[in-house]
Amino acid sequence: MAIVKPDDIRKVSPLLAHMGDKPIGWLMRVLRLNELNEAYDQLIQQVKDGKLAPLSILDLFDIKIDVSEADLKNIPSKGAFYTISNHPFGAIDGVILAHVITQKRPDYKLMANFLLSKVEPLAPYFLPVNPFEERKNAFSSFSGIKAAKNHILEGRGLGVFPAGEVATWHFPNFKVEDKPWPDNIIKLVKNQPAQILPIYFEGKNSFLFHLLGLIHPRLRTILLPAELVNKKGKLIKIRIGKPIKPETFKDKEIKEINSILRLAVYKLKHYHASQQDYSTSKFALIADPIDIEIIKKELEKIKDSILFQLKDFTVYCAKSEEIPNLMHEIARLREITFREVGEGTGNPIDTDKYDQYYRQLFIWDHAENRLVGAYRIGLGREILEKYGIPGFYIHSLFKINHKLEPLLNDTMELGRSFIVKDYQRKATPLFLLWKALFVLLVKYDYRYLIGPVSIPGKYSMLSKSLAAEFLKKNYESHVYKQYFKNRIKTKFKIQKDFDLKAFLNYVENDYQRLDEFISDIEEGYSTPILVRQYTSVLRTQVLSFNIDPDFNYCLDALMLMDVKNAPKAFLETLSKDLKDYSKIEALLSELM
Repeated sequence: MAIVKPDDIRKVSPLLAHMGDKPIGWLMRVLRLNELNEAYDQLIQQVKDGKLAPLSILDLFDIKIDVSEADLKNIPSKGAFYTISNHPFGAIDGVILAHVITQKRPDYKLMANFLLSKVEPLAPYFLPVNPFEERKNAFSSFSGIKAAKNHILEGRGLGVFPAGEVATWHFPNFKVEDKPWPDNIIKLVKNQPAQILPIYFEGKNSFLFHLLGLIHPRLRTILLPAELVNKKGKLIKIRIGKPIKPETFKDKEIKEINSILRLAVYKLKHYHASQQDYSTSKFALIADPIDIEIIKKELEKIKDSILFQLKDFTVYCAKSEEIPNLMHEIARLREITFREVGEGTGNPIDTDKYDQYYRQLFIWDHAENRLVGAYRIGLGREILEKYGIPGFYIHSLFKINHKLEPLLNDTMELGRSFIVKDYQRKATPLFLLWKALFVLLVKYDYRYLIGPVSIPGKYSMLSKSLAAEFLKKNYESHVYKQYFKNRIKTKFKIQKDFDLKAFLNYVENDYQRLDEFISDIEEGYSTPILVRQYTSVLRTQVLSFNIDPDFNYCLDALMLMDVKNAPKAFLETLSKDLKDYSKIEALLSELM
């Protein structure tokens, strides 16, 4: 039984309509349609023997699929959903999706091209459309549009290729990709909302296929069967992104949705594997800890440095010269903690010249006899008086305009913040550190907090660049950014074909969307908790960015917090059970 007959060839073009059997037979051989027909006969027999059609086709052409277990978990286990994909190869794209998706969701169907609609064993998997119609009318004239809508209404899965045709050369960059997606499919997604699963196929068809397509699209279509046959023995890799919630597009226009969905698919080609062993093999061994009894004796000597206590936790703020052994332990645990997230100096301990005159804010757990976490604190007035602007640590990362001296005089600098791994999933340590910062602001009469917050160097430059663009759009200070210039020229590397506008339109100011978007590109990406908390809880503003080669090329975001802009309710929470409440009450009374 033939899937493509001579008369089918004659219908492709008026030029072929009156061609004799011999020329048509020659075309059948050149286009490898005879091989396709032979494979079809084998497919019919295998399906009769009980084999599923998509798997049978893949086996007949010895096509292997590379898709990760993590990506397969992104397929919704229940409820209506769309898959939206690029379309690089042709018929085999649909066959692969039918095979992969129906293993988890047997109710999944695809809107398919003419070849697939003629393959009888595949009929249960597809809703046919005609690719020879004009692209702008291809979906609107599709007789099965009601069936597609009903399929979604019944809580099933529907696969679509928005381009409506196979990818080809795209001018002016000569990249092979889908042509601009028409809005017809996007309107269906908008009007009949459901989860959307972006899927990206790696690879492209032959040079001849794309060359002939420049002459006429019909020539490209005629070569599709041959392109299927020449995939024999190939490995085809696909990426499946995280589902996009339908409410994401509730208030967006069709054009915006189109751009966002196309980006959701094509971003998957930028996948950057997780770098667990980024470069620690070049790092020195961590220094040995100081004997705990020595540290306990040192703590006994600095009781005047206690800010407050909560149950087993005591919070201190001391000068480094007063705590040489604790300073060693703080620097040792800094290095350990920073290395765990892809940062670190690579030295046995993390310390520098600024530790000599900065204060150390830290939490001690008396029940466990261990350090919980710490901040390094620089008092602006002290630093300016003794060292001037160059005395600030941030001056080593950013050039600071002298006009900013009045602000720095009213500012505490924060840095080297960490919480050791065993305490990172607990809310208390971070709350205690922030409570202590509030105490220090009141005690020393400062209005601002300033300091760099890091996005780890283990992440790719694209991931760091997208995070920076997100922060700039939502939290950049238009008043103070002009006074800071990064010392190391930082170029955010976002590929030219990456639609930054669509990215920002999608993520808006939602950290969850940001993390989900980037984690599709880079396994395990998560915006550091301090970045989230500073901007969303404390209302900090971003001043500038810098790549720090001394910290494994992490991205530093310089942030400024004005205590008078912080949420009053949050400051009231921090102020509970504190001494010297009169000064705190005076500060709170100034806030809205």
